[in-house]
Amino acid sequence: IDVTFEHTGIFLGEVATVLNEASDGLFEYDRPKLKQAKVGQRRIQRWSNIIGANTFKVLRLLQWEDSGSSHRYAKTISSLQEISESVRDIVIRASQHVSNQHAGLLESQVEEMDRVRKEVVQILSLTSQALLEKKRPESKAIAARVEDLQKFAKDYDRNQIARIQDNTSKTR
Repeated sequence: IDVTFEHTGIFLGEVATVLNEASDGLFEYDRPKLKQAKVGQRRIQRWSNIIGANTFKVLRLLQWEDSGSSHRYAKTISSLQEISESVRDIVIRASQHVSNQHAGLLESQVEEMDRVRKEVVQILSLTSQALLEKKRPESKAIAARVEDLQKFAKDYDRNQIARIQDNTSKTR
């Protein structure tokens, strides 16, 4: 269990690193950074699979019959897979945007996306650090940050729709 917590902490730290690389690559139209992010994304995918397999091994070895605990572990595995798939989607879309030579992002788009990135990275870092220190993550504080993040995302979606409607931006 301790090893799985440690691996999950490392995994979340790696997710933060790859998100930073992908974002910087997109903001700066830097293909080498995006290529590096792709390599990191594949590493994250492997970590996700390893952590999931290890978690199932732990459950089998301990032969837990507490369905609540088993459900929690299954939910954790599902969340790790979702994180891995989301990072993959972000990296692929950023890479395609640059590879297809779409117009650069507007300053306002970069600012909004950068704020989201920073908040996500902060949430990942807080959780990662807690897991690496074998502490329980501050779920209430993290939930509050996630709620704030969802509010920014809604606001930024509205801003993007307005930019599309006034032709200052495209749907890309």
